[in-house]
Amino acid sequence: MLFVTTQKSLVFKGESKSDTPGVLCVDLDGTLILCDSTRVLLRLQIRNNLASLPSLILSSFMGRHAFKEKLSLTSRLTDADWKLNESLISFLDDAKRNGSEIYLVTGSSETIAEYFYEKVGIFTGYFSSKKDMSLKGRKKAQFLSELFPNTPLIYFGDALKDVWVWREFQSGVIVQKSKFKKNLISLVCILIVRGRIERF
Repeated sequence: MLFVTTQKSLVFKGESKSDTPGVLCVDLDGTLILCDSTRVLLRLQIRNNLASLPSLILSSFMGRHAFKEKLSLTSRLTDADWKLNESLISFLDDAKRNGSEIYLVTGSSETIAEYFYEKVGIFTGYFSSKKDMSLKGRKKAQFLSELFPNTPLIYFGDALKDVWVWREFQSGVIVQKSKFKKNLISLVCILIVRGRIERF
């Protein structure tokens, strides 16, 4: 069982090892990082690579995924000012040492997902949006339910769209800096999700 001891301290509690959730899935924007990756990279492009903007604009007509992939491929990701959620990473690192599998699950491009998979260094694997699938909301819930059937899973997210995943697995953690948004998401979860939702 997952419960909150303090605002920033989550611990696993169970009578046996089998009570500890085997799989933790973590969103990227607003959760693992305290920013929006697309906005961060756009600011980086405007500052360092204005010449790429015309091709970026053209890629946007091919869809959101094509735009994000083009943006990530034409940016130097190491130059971006990423605000990592250090308290969450510390918790996840402890969970990994206790035997949990941890996956990064994001609607961002594969390039971005792979970058943070390697940068943070605690993930068992990562899943990202593809050309034919935007890994968000209901599609993310369906994807995870097919990937981890009958598996205890806790999803860490920050937005109302994550309610689809929380409802599917009837458990989850809200990672949100804004008290108003956190309370709003909590209220929606009370109305829709039958399981246990905690706030980080």
